[in-house]
Amino acid sequence: MDLPPQGRCKRLAAIANLRIQSPRGVEGYDTQPVCRIGGFHHSWKHCGRELIQSKNRVVEDHMRKTITFIPVILGLLLAGCATNEKVPMQPVATVDLNRFMGAWYVVAGIPTAPERGAIDPIERYELNANGTVATTFSYTKGDKQKVLKATGFIMEGSRNAAWGMQFIWPIKADYRIVYLDADYKHTIIGREKRDYLWIMSREAPISDAALDGLIDIAISLGYAKSKIVVTNWQTDAAEAG
Repeated sequence: MDLPPQGRCKRLAAIANLRIQSPRGVEGYDTQPVCRIGGFHHSWKHCGRELIQSKNRVVEDHMRKTITFIPVILGLLLAGCATNEKVPMQPVATVDLNRFMGAWYVVAGIPTAPERGAIDPIERYELNANGTVATTFSYTKGDKQKVLKATGFIMEGSRNAAWGMQFIWPIKADYRIVYLDADYKHTIIGREKRDYLWIMSREAPISDAALDGLIDIAISLGYAKSKIVVTNWQTDAAEAG
C-alpha cells in the first residue's frame, strides 16, 4: 500500500539522512502538508526530488573536503617521519650550576620571535633557594631596553644539563645545555626540535676561530647553518676592526 504524502517524505528523509524542519523551528519530521526542506516551501510531490538532490550535494561536499585535506595529512605524516629520523639531542654529562650561573653574551644562534634583531643580547642566570634558576634575557630593540624573564626547572636525572624553561605557567619549554667547555667560557643551548639555538660566551666578542668552532658543533647536532645568525657582539667588532 502506498504511503501518504507525508509518509513518503519521512521515508525519503530517513534514506537521505536529512532532517526536516517543523513549523515551530524544532528539528524533526514535518507533519504539515507543506514540505520545508532547504528553507523552500513546496508541495509533497516535489520533496523526493529535493531530498535526493540534497543528498548528492552532501556527498559531493564531503568528497571535496576529503580531497582538500589529503595534502595536509600527507604533510603532517612526512614531517613526523623527518623528525623521527633525527638523532635525539643529548645534553652534556653534567653541569656545575654554581659555575654556570652569571652573565652570558649571546654571540650567535637561531632567535625566537621576540629576540630577532636584538642588540647586545645577554642571558643571566641566578640560582634560587628552591633549586630553580631565575633567568633574565636583556637586549635592546630600537631605542628601548627589553627584558624577558623566566624560571628554569632542572629536569630530574639530567645532572643539571636539561631544564624546563617556564615563561608562562604551566608551560615548560625544552632547554638543553648541549655544549659546555671545561672552563665554563663557552656554551651552547639547544632544543630537541632544532628550532632555536643560543651560542654564548662569558666575553664578547670572541675570535672568529672560536665562533666558527661553536657553529660547527651546532651543525653537528643537527642545526641548519643557513638559519644561524651572528649577533652584533661579533659584527660590531668586525666592522670596528
